Amino acid sequence: MKQAPNPLLSGDFRIPFHRIRAEHIEPGIMQALQEAQIEVDTLTADSSPPTWENTIGHLEEIGSRLSEQIAPSSHLVSVSETPELREAYNSVLPEISAFWSRLPLNGSLWERVKAYAESEEAIQLIGVRKRHVEKTVRDFIRAGADLDKDGKKELMKLKIELAQLEQKFSENVLDATAEYELIVTDEARLSGVPEAMRKRAEAKAQKKGIAGWLLTLDYPSVEPIRKYCDDRELRREIH
Repeated sequence: MKQAPNPLLSGDFRIPFHRIRAEHIEPGIMQALQEAQIEVDTLTADSSPPTWENTIGHLEEIGSRLSEQIAPSSHLVSVSETPELREAYNSVLPEISAFWSRLPLNGSLWERVKAYAESEEAIQLIGVRKRHVEKTVRDFIRAGADLDKDGKKELMKLKIELAQLEQKFSENVLDATAEYELIVTDEARLSGVPEAMRKRAEAKAQKKGIAGWLLTLDYPSVEPIRKYCDDRELRREIH
């Protein structure tokens, strides 16, 4: 039986979020990273004179494609998180961080970028492409391209650690947001709030066996309160 293609790698204009499951994340992202690394190796192995197309343009294509393949997973983890999604994404996060960190620390890639930046073609560039080359060179330098071997190794370690800490912080924010609940027992406090939102809040409360209206910090709950609620104190509490 033929295995269904990984939705993370579909390349469709409309991202198939409805088909993405936790089990797709690790194999999908690892395949995307491997393919991107092959492209980087191809770029650095090119012995022809550097041009926009075979150097800066090629590097931009590699980064854009990889970002598009990873973005659905990171987005799902931030808005529709489950323990399975979180575990799957966290398992590949060090690999993602390592790939992006390696790019500016890749000596062969840096030499090719510099060679193009100093070429006659690059000197003649104007507008957006000229600015893009300048920013690429600047970003490589700021990301440690000129560090020695030990410095690059230490920087890689710190970047991976930082990415993991940032993800943990995001998870803590999500958990804290999900845990917040405010029970409103006096319907008068919801004066001005659209009826549809009131019914949703009441249904949430009933689902938990609570009398009244249950307000949470998810957007469909917060925004109508901030925008329409006449009770200033309730708006302040939710905000």
